[in-house]
Amino acid sequence: TLVYPPAAAVQTFTRVQVSTISVAWAHNNNPEDVTDYDVVLTTGVSYPNGFQGNVSISTTPQGTNPAAELTGLEPDTTYFLFIQGVNNNNVGSGFAALGSTSTLALAPSNVLITEVFLSSMTISWSTVTSQGYLAQASSTNFTGGVVRSSSTPDSSLPALTVDNLDSNTTYYVRVGAYNWNSVPNYALGGSSSTLSNPVTGAQFAGVFVSSVAVTWIPLPPDPPAASSATAKGYRVQASTEPGFVT
Repeated sequence: TLVYPPAAAVQTFTRVQVSTISVAWAHNNNPEDVTDYDVVLTTGVSYPNGFQGNVSISTTPQGTNPAAELTGLEPDTTYFLFIQGVNNNNVGSGFAALGSTSTLALAPSNVLITEVFLSSMTISWSTVTSQGYLAQASSTNFTGGVVRSSSTPDSSLPALTVDNLDSNTTYYVRVGAYNWNSVPNYALGGSSSTLSNPVTGAQFAGVFVSSVAVTWIPLPPDPPAASSATAKGYRVQASTEPGFVT
């Protein structure tokens, strides 16, 4: 007997990676123990077609929850899914269109913290083929808490600045490259601490032949103050040039 075209599952695309997509579908009343399936991912909006980039597999009977994994896909590429059921006489039901998704873009490389300020960090990376980037900073290494972000749709931009950070706080950073579905593929970029708050009330307390004494109002101790309001110590410098120009 002829078979029915497959139907969409509750979740069609169960796993999406850079070059691999796992798919699922409903058997649509086809016999679970004898129905084979032809599964195709194509960049075309209809199928059959003659596109060279098509990726297809033929499955054996898949039981109650038919599924397949297709490999060898291109990164950051939108693929359309077509599946047909096949009976014992190798007669197909005709391909059913079951949606589309995009593979992940390659993750950026060489992610680095290049500048650190009181409440911001600049992060750079080597660009990849993508639909933009998302740069993030987290004081908990992305295991909870507040994540600060900055994004761009410009795939050629090699750096972003993440603002609204706490002072004197260690932040871990990552950068994700967006695919066509605006899903980022992240690369980690290490960690660094923002600058401490500047001291106030600095003044000369004494001037001598070969030295000077300087005093200032210290930052509050930790505890009881939050670590972001404190400092790990102080450095005093003297220069004959205004602004310490060398």
